[in-house]
Amino acid sequence: MITDINKNGSLIKDEQAIINEIDNLFSIRVGELAFNREFGTYLEDYLFEEFTFRILTAIKMEIRRAINRWIKNVTIENIEVNYDELNGVLNILINLIYNNKKVVYEKTIGVK
Repeated sequence: MITDINKNGSLIKDEQAIINEIDNLFSIRVGELAFNREFGTYLEDYLFEEFTFRILTAIKMEIRRAINRWIKNVTIENIEVNYDELNGVLNILINLIYNNKKVVYEKTIGVK
């Protein structure tokens, strides 16, 4: 069972812990951690590119690669990545299965 500790020190179990793990994974660049240079993602490398179909597909592939590598016991059902040009944000939606339960991860990243 995946567990995590929230800000008030109590244990978080299951779905919320998965969301926290993904947030943590997405916030670290590959090579940033001295004790584990392989952990993290290359997502930041894409944030200053023009968001073409090719770049959005590469972002989805990077998300899938990183989650499959570092977040255990989850199955990715679907990943959606959309660029909202009007608001200057990248929207990420990931549908996962963990312990036979659906987990939805949503993140908005400002890119302007």
